[in-house]
Amino acid sequence: MLEGSNKSGKLISFHFSYYIMALFYVLAGYFLNLIIFTILILVHEFGHCLAALLCHFRIDKVVIYPFGGKTTLDIGYNRDIHLELFVASFGVILQFVFYLGICFFYQKYFIRTYAMDLFTLYHREIILFNLLPIYPLDGGKIINMLLCFIFPYRLSNAITIFLSGVSIFFFFVFYRFNYVNIMIVSVLLFYLYQFYQKRHYIYQRFLLERYLSTISYPKVKIVKNIYSFYRNRVHFVKRGKKIIAEKNALNHYFQKKR
Repeated sequence: MLEGSNKSGKLISFHFSYYIMALFYVLAGYFLNLIIFTILILVHEFGHCLAALLCHFRIDKVVIYPFGGKTTLDIGYNRDIHLELFVASFGVILQFVFYLGICFFYQKYFIRTYAMDLFTLYHREIILFNLLPIYPLDGGKIINMLLCFIFPYRLSNAITIFLSGVSIFFFFVFYRFNYVNIMIVSVLLFYLYQFYQKRHYIYQRFLLERYLSTISYPKVKIVKNIYSFYRNRVHFVKRGKKIIAEKNALNHYFQKKR
């Protein structure tokens, strides 16, 4: 999704919450923990960036947080869902490949047991956490895309917001209560609230892109109104006995809004 432009001009940046977490780690003497955790996050986000480049997507920015990273792509709202699924999944894939490499070096005695234990711990935690069905984590984005195969785009976003809120609640209740997790929940709630606030704007941009561009998909869907449009579909709007082509329906919709 297009989630904002990169005004700073930096491709990679660290969120202030990451610096707070890093300070606590340093004060506690957990230097190696911080280094290994950060390496795995960077590898994970590099996986997303690599997949985005392979799909010819423009990378807007990468922000590193205490729970992982967030790669924002400037791709609009009507790209092929299959390509976006590939990008969202490739962070986990590359991280897993990297971990296999770490295991190889450990077996060759290049890595100590303590460091290997930390790699295993953080590798597992980062993957499991990122696959939670919470937007904007990978799991939340993947769930949103899968929902788009079944439901209209507007409804898919609404379901994603609901599932994310429920998942954050259970994460907060059942996971261990410490300062890092409080920061994590706060950041996730902030981005989820942003997504909720922008849901109407996102759908308007989705429609506007289709109105201004010639978008073609192999599958066709007949819908009741313009608010029931799907991703990866060409639409016909049924009004009574009339069947209206998508372009004509969009033209009528945006002419009325002037």
